[in-house]
Amino acid sequence: MKKLSRKAKELFGDDDDSASDFTDDESDMQTAIDAIDPFILLADTLAGISAAAPERHQRLVAACTADPSGAAALEALLRHAEVQRQEKAKAAASIAV
Repeated sequence: MKKLSRKAKELFGDDDDSASDFTDDESDMQTAIDAIDPFILLADTLAGISAAAPERHQRLVAACTADPSGAAALEALLRHAEVQRQEKAKAAASIAV
């Protein structure tokens, strides 16, 4: 590793500004998108499509589940979304108390 580091310094110089570009304060920074759970978003989107366009939903699910691994993956994603939803509800309830 040291050898690679020396080689990189030879090629690019010893300008180590990259370490100062990222501080511990920035690692704790939160954005609005951090609150979005991608699994819950996917499950809600599929539910919305099912309600708004049942035929489209049916075709989409059929395409995703055409082979057994796709069916298992979709089922696992939806189960995980439900677990995440329950955990978020518990966390919100504990904060409210």
